[in-house]
Amino acid sequence: GVQTCALPISALLPGMNFLPWTGWVALDEFDLLLLATAAGGYAALATRRRMDAGESGRPLTILLTLVLVAATVALFRGIAEAGGFVFDFFGGYRDSMNSLRVFKSLFFAVLLLPSLGDVFRRHGARAGELLAGGVAAGLALVVAAVLWERFAYPGLFDFSTIYRATAMFWEMHVGGAALDGYLALAIPFVAWGLLEAPGRWRWMASAVLAVLAGYACLMSFSRGVYLAIPIGLVVLAWLRGRPDGGGLRAGGLSGRTRLALGAAFFVASQMAFMTGGYSGAAVLLIGVAGALAVNAVRERPWWPAGLRTQGGMLVALVLLIEGAAVVNGGSFLMARLMAYSQDAGGRLSHWRSGLGLLDNAGDWAFGKGLGRLPAQFSARVGSHQIPADFRLQDENGNRYVVLSGPPAAIVLSGLFGIAQRVFVPPNEAMTAEFDLRTSVPVALDVSLCEKHLIYEGDCLGGQAEVGASTGWQHVAVPLEGEFQGGSHVLRQQVFSIAVLGVGRAVDVDNLALRAGGRQWLANGDFSAGLAHWSLSGSFYFLPWHMDNLYLEVLFDQGVLGLVALLGLTAWSLRRLVVGAARHHVLAPFLAASLVGFLAVGLVSSLMDEPRTAFLFFLLLLTAQVLPPPQLLRPAGPSGGAANS
Repeated sequence: GVQTCALPISALLPGMNFLPWTGWVALDEFDLLLLATAAGGYAALATRRRMDAGESGRPLTILLTLVLVAATVALFRGIAEAGGFVFDFFGGYRDSMNSLRVFKSLFFAVLLLPSLGDVFRRHGARAGELLAGGVAAGLALVVAAVLWERFAYPGLFDFSTIYRATAMFWEMHVGGAALDGYLALAIPFVAWGLLEAPGRWRWMASAVLAVLAGYACLMSFSRGVYLAIPIGLVVLAWLRGRPDGGGLRAGGLSGRTRLALGAAFFVASQMAFMTGGYSGAAVLLIGVAGALAVNAVRERPWWPAGLRTQGGMLVALVLLIEGAAVVNGGSFLMARLMAYSQDAGGRLSHWRSGLGLLDNAGDWAFGKGLGRLPAQFSARVGSHQIPADFRLQDENGNRYVVLSGPPAAIVLSGLFGIAQRVFVPPNEAMTAEFDLRTSVPVALDVSLCEKHLIYEGDCLGGQAEVGASTGWQHVAVPLEGEFQGGSHVLRQQVFSIAVLGVGRAVDVDNLALRAGGRQWLANGDFSAGLAHWSLSGSFYFLPWHMDNLYLEVLFDQGVLGLVALLGLTAWSLRRLVVGAARHHVLAPFLAASLVGFLAVGLVSSLMDEPRTAFLFFLLLLTAQVLPPPQLLRPAGPSGGAANS
C-alpha cells in the first residue's frame, strides 16, 4: 500500500482538513496523512536498502537544494520576525506558526521524493495511472462539494447572486485562491481520463467528470481560472499534437476540422441559449446527439464514429452550453468581467504596497520571512488592517479570549469575529449568553447564520451594548429573526460574535447558545484552548494575500527564493517538453497542469494555501522522477500496484 502513495494522497487531499470544526490553522489532518505516508515509504525503502529519486541527476540536486535553502532561511527569518517560535495548533496568521504553515507544503513534497521515485521505478506505467487517477478522484470530490454547496445555498442555476464556490478548501475563510489553483492543477487529468483511460466505462466516467468539473470551474467565478484552464489545455493540445506527443489525430479529425467544429458549437450554443434559454440548449444538445447516433450506425459515416471522437464532441458541446448558461443566465459573471479594469488598478496598488514593505537589501535578497505578509500589512499599511483578532489568555487557571475589532477603519467593523459551526433545529427561540469584561464601553454583534464559509444566507442576530467595568459581566442576547422557509436541511449554521466599533478589545468567556432547553456550543469556556473556534468573515481579505504568486515568493523568500523556484520549475517543464520524459504518456498532462497553475499565479497567491501548494510541488517533483518510456517496467502480477 505505501508504495502506491500517489493515489490516496492526491485523492484525499481536498477533504483532509477540518478547520471549521477543530480550529486547527497551522496544522491539519492532511499533514498527519502525509507523515504516515512518508513513514511507511521510508520503512519500505529501508527494507530494500535502496533509494532512487529519479533520473534527473545533478541539476535537480542543485536546484532543489537552492529552493530548500531559500525556504529554510525564510522560515527562520519569519519565526524571528514574529518574536520567536511558539508551538500552537491554533496559531493565528500573525504568529510564528504561520511561517511553518507556509513552509510545510515544500517540506512534505521533498520528504516524499524518494518514495515517489521508487514508485515510478518499480511500478512503471501503473504509477502514472495511479497518480493521474488519484488527482481525478480528488477533483471528483471537489466537484461533489461544489454541487452540494451550490444546491444548498444560492441554487444550482442562480448565476446572479454574489456567491463564489469554495468547496472544502476551508483555508479560504480568509479569502485566497486555494480552489483556483487546485482546479488549474487538476483539470488536465480529466483530459487524461478522456484521452488515455482504458475501457468504455472509465471513459464515460471521465466524460461525466469533465462536464461537472466545467461547472465547478464556472462557479468559481474566478477570472484567473477562466484564463488558466484554457492556457493549460492549449499547452496539452500542442504537446499531444506533436508527432511524438501521443497524437490528438488518433480520433481521425484534423486540427482544422476540430477548430471549425469548435467554432460552430460555440456559436450554436450561444444562439440556442439566447433565443430559447434552457429549452433551446436542450433542443441543440438532443439534435447533435441524434446526429452523432445516426452517424454511428451509417455504413459510410460522415466523420470518424469512434466513442472517444463522437463522445468528445458531445462533451465539448455540453461544456459550451454550460458557459453560455452562466453568461446569459445571470449577471454576476458579467459584473466580474466588466470590473476588470477597475480591479486591475487596485491590484497594482496592492502589489506596490506589499513590495514597499521590503525595507533593505537583506529583505530583497532573502525575503521578509515566510508567512509574515498578514502581520506586516496589518501593522504598516493603513488600508490593509486585519479587521479582527482573538487570542487565548490564562488568568489564575481560567482561560478566556481577548476579542478585538478593527484598529481604525470603521467600515471593517463587525466583518470578522470568532465563530463556531453548530446545528440548532429551526423555529426555536435562541439566546446567546457570555461573560464580558471591558475597560471601555463596547458593542458586540452576535449572530447565527446559514453559512458555508464566506457568504452569509439567512441569519438570526442581536447586539449587546456593555459599559465599562473592572469585573466580569454576564450578558444575554436574544437572537431575533427567522430562517426564510425554515432551515435548509443541507445548510450549515455558524455562530459568531464580533466587536463593533474601532480600537476596542474585550475579554470574553463562558459563551453559550441556548435553544430548546439545550446548550449548543462546544468549548464555550475555552478550557480546551481554541478548539472548535476559528476566525470567520466575509468580503474583505486584502491583508492576508499578495494576490500574485511571484511577488508572494519575492516578499517571503526574496530574490534567492524566487530565482530558485523559477529555476526548478523551468527545469521540470524542460524535462517534460524537450527532455528525457517528453515521450512519457503523462508528460503533456503534467506540463499543462504546471503551466495552468503558474497562470493562476499571475493574479493569485498560492504558496499560502498549503494543500494546493503541496499538490503543485508533488507534480513538480513528479516531472523530475518521471522515467523515459524505455525504462518503464510493465505492471504485472508481481510489479503492479494491485498487489501492494
